[in-house]
Amino acid sequence: MRRARLTYEGAYHHVMNRGILGEKIFPDAGARNKFIKLLGKKAASSKINLLAYSVLPNHYHLVLQNSSGQLSSFVKRLAGAYAIYYRARFGGKGYVFQNRYKSTLVQKDNYLRRIVIYALMNPVKAGLANNPFDYEWSSAKEYFSGGKHGNITNRQIVEDIFGNKEALKKALSEYDGKEMDVQFTRVGPVLGNDTFIKSAFSKFDRRASQDQIERRREKDYIFDSAESVVNEFERENGISLDGLDVKTREGEKLRASLLVKLKDSAGLRYKDIQKIPIFKNMQVSSMGTIYKRGKGFKK
Repeated sequence: MRRARLTYEGAYHHVMNRGILGEKIFPDAGARNKFIKLLGKKAASSKINLLAYSVLPNHYHLVLQNSSGQLSSFVKRLAGAYAIYYRARFGGKGYVFQNRYKSTLVQKDNYLRRIVIYALMNPVKAGLANNPFDYEWSSAKEYFSGGKHGNITNRQIVEDIFGNKEALKKALSEYDGKEMDVQFTRVGPVLGNDTFIKSAFSKFDRRASQDQIERRREKDYIFDSAESVVNEFERENGISLDGLDVKTREGEKLRASLLVKLKDSAGLRYKDIQKIPIFKNMQVSSMGTIYKRGKGFKK
């Protein structure tokens, strides 16, 4: 089982992920524009406050607030949706992004200010622009005006941090390129002072304890959650269930394989699996046969 991430509702994070094996997964303007469009859509549907972003040829940076507590689900859905686009356009199979995204918990105040600057200056640091406002695929132009991609960020939070556009420009121009003093703790990286880290641990431990109680209460603590199984399945196959055509042979095969995972890894009963949209038109009585067929696909 993977270690839970250090987060809690309302927490601020710097999130970064790269293309698998360093692949340039955002190779042109069309790909970057598509990712940014999906980013805005998924942030809105997940109720995540997006503060800043920059999309480079082989990786991206996000600064966000886990305002809904759905950070992990948001990132996985974003990755899954982009993977479908990427594989349809450029070909190939399997993962598009590295297996696990990097997430650093960030204290508000000056620490959050520094990480926003870091994200916006990343294209300059990479030699892709001389000025952060010249780079088209970041949120730099959104603040105090509105940029090419519309306003997909929560501008107000960032504008409150800097006060006005001149102050933002000044802060960006003074960026020294130094790595941030991130502390690597027992439950993940943190950018903040000792008091903040202690408080974060307390919130995280309370959340982990409550999650454990709920899992035991439901008697499913030896299984993965259905959501995590579905998200991992989408990532492994470079698909989104919303776009899966089960009328095709390949779609039918993928659905059967997912049924196996939901039963074996999530411990769901057939009547529970039937509640998932992609299975809603299936008869519970037929699922046993499909399960056996799906098992055969794995051999």
